[in-house]
Amino acid sequence: MNMKDILAGGALLAALTLIQISPIKLDPWTWLAKLAAKLAGAVGRAFNRSLMTKMTEVEQKVDGLEQKIDAVEQKVDAVQGDAQVQAAISARSRILRFGDEVLHDRKHTKDHFDSVLRDARMYERYCAAHPEFENGVTEPTIERIKDVYAGRLEKNDFL
Repeated sequence: MNMKDILAGGALLAALTLIQISPIKLDPWTWLAKLAAKLAGAVGRAFNRSLMTKMTEVEQKVDGLEQKIDAVEQKVDAVQGDAQVQAAISARSRILRFGDEVLHDRKHTKDHFDSVLRDARMYERYCAAHPEFENGVTEPTIERIKDVYAGRLEKNDFL
């Protein structure tokens, strides 16, 4: 660079500054700043295009995984619900069978009574949490079993 180029550059700088200051609203510095910002944004987007594409792909995959996880959670809830229903139905069957045996004066061990009474507590909790579950015949049977249990416990005449 020679002196002539330096003076030309200085003159251009001075002219731009005077234009900026002049009452005519030519605003070259602001215009240059906006242009530089646009150029920088374009360059940045160009450099990051592949990264942005990959990030979009990752976001789509994460969204897909979230949907799959939700579906699995719903299936697990359904299976657990089915298992709870099956456990309640099994408990009801054991309670009613035991109630028939008690009704026919068949003697049982204290452990057998305790086991059926645990079933009864579980069954009653399930029925309280699920009022739509059919429960018409079990309540009187459970009361009868409890009464017989209390009598046998008082007399200590378990099998």
